[in-house]
Amino acid sequence: TVNEKVTTLTWDGVGRPTKTLIETRETAKSDPTTYTLNHWFKTESTVTLNKFGQVEESTTVMFDDSGAPDRISTNERKEFVYDSLGRATSYLDTQTSTAAPERLLEIKKSGIIYDEANYNNLS
Repeated sequence: TVNEKVTTLTWDGVGRPTKTLIETRETAKSDPTTYTLNHWFKTESTVTLNKFGQVEESTTVMFDDSGAPDRISTNERKEFVYDSLGRATSYLDTQTSTAAPERLLEIKKSGIIYDEANYNNLS
């Protein structure tokens, strides 16, 4: 079972959420009285939007993990490019973690195309 509590911490000048905190707890039982999984963590997300409501950049930080209390994992997403319909066609993800401070992972996603027959489906 996964339970999440979502709290919006800040909004921009037109009422769009720009910072949220998600508290997640995952549980499972092998029988009615014994937990075989009891894991929790927090995720804080911050987003900067342009005047069209598109993401300019975002940062997601995972922390307070019961399985690794000292670990802080960060994902930054930036360098968005949008098509004429306002859909993201590329961006750059940068991932870091205190578990491996010397490791920096960059993933450039580009060439994203959409199924024109169904706006919400990636092809």
